[in-house]
Amino acid sequence: MVLFLEQPLNFEGKEKDRLDIEIFNFDKTLAPSGKTVIKVNFDSNYDYWKNYLQTLKITESQAAIS
Repeated sequence: MVLFLEQPLNFEGKEKDRLDIEIFNFDKTLAPSGKTVIKVNFDSNYDYWKNYLQTLKITESQAAIS
């Protein structure tokens, strides 16, 4: 299923106007009764998120020192 967004999301300096969604309500073994699993996919760049995480860790450690 594709969910088209009213307002695009901005990741990696790119606009994403849709999300690819998988709903696993057909498999009762994936979640407790009355619940379901929803998986959202979007293409991304590993190096962007790796650098983002590193920057976040540095920022958090500097804040802890202050």
